[in-house]
Amino acid sequence: DEAFAGIDEEMRGKLMGLTVAFDLDVILTGHELWGAYGEVPSVAVHDLLRRPPAEGVSVVSLRWDGHDLIEDENLAGTAAGSVPQRPPSEGLFAADSNRP
Repeated sequence: DEAFAGIDEEMRGKLMGLTVAFDLDVILTGHELWGAYGEVPSVAVHDLLRRPPAEGVSVVSLRWDGHDLIEDENLAGTAAGSVPQRPPSEGLFAADSNRP
């Protein structure tokens, strides 16, 4: 989020447009920068929220289609174009047969 600090909204849109012009895939973090600019044809947004003392983090997934920011419940499961896979059968990330 520091890359865009002190830059007005119009210039942010132009800079985001450069990522499109150069065909760059980027990951941005920032509570005010969602990438929803007319210069950007599409972007996935994942808004994370944690409210202590509650455990865990809630995620709202949104999709920018070049015109509108739309809530997209399916986006979280396919973030960054990844294909959901079964957990490995052994190792640190192995499925726990004791959990549903």
